[in-house]
Amino acid sequence: MSENITGLYINGIYFSMLSSLKSSNELSYVSDPYRDNSMDINNESIGHAYIPKLSIKLGYITKEQYSQFIQLINTPKFMATYYDSELGKNVTRSMYCTSYSLGKLYHNGTNLEGLIETTIDFVCNFGYGTYDDLDNNIVIGG
Repeated sequence: MSENITGLYINGIYFSMLSSLKSSNELSYVSDPYRDNSMDINNESIGHAYIPKLSIKLGYITKEQYSQFIQLINTPKFMATYYDSELGKNVTRSMYCTSYSLGKLYHNGTNLEGLIETTIDFVCNFGYGTYDDLDNNIVIGG
């Protein structure tokens, strides 16, 4: 993929019905940083990792597309390819779903047609030791 993608690939299947996609790479510590005797914050000696996170909002998704999407993300891990706005490029990460909330049901008469405004959050299965590892798009656990 040479161009920046505007949707999301889950295990190679493209989903384009996103109304928003927010990516972040958050620094997380194995244990909380603490102050030493000189009152300096000591966060160098404790383990840390950059954890990629992704939050998407589906504008409209048919019930068939939603069924396929949920089956793909209701696994311990799946591969997600998306545009990481912090890094400025497409990345592929091994992720899992942390939460999703059903939006509004869209129906035509008594027939359910799809869902509107569904929000889903993903977290990478693995942390990256340095920001350079994130930028090099190292895929761990694929």
